[in-house]
Amino acid sequence: MMFVLAAVVVLLLLALAGADLFVSQYNPDELSKMGVQEQ
Repeated sequence: MMFVLAAVVVLLLLALAGADLFVSQYNPDELSKMGVQEQ
């Protein structure tokens, strides 16, 4: 069961990371704002 739970957590993290990448690609305005904040 522990392995199954670990696999589910990893998949969720990958899904969240993928969603963030897609949002950054399709929303250049938000990406530029984040860049300005980082600087």
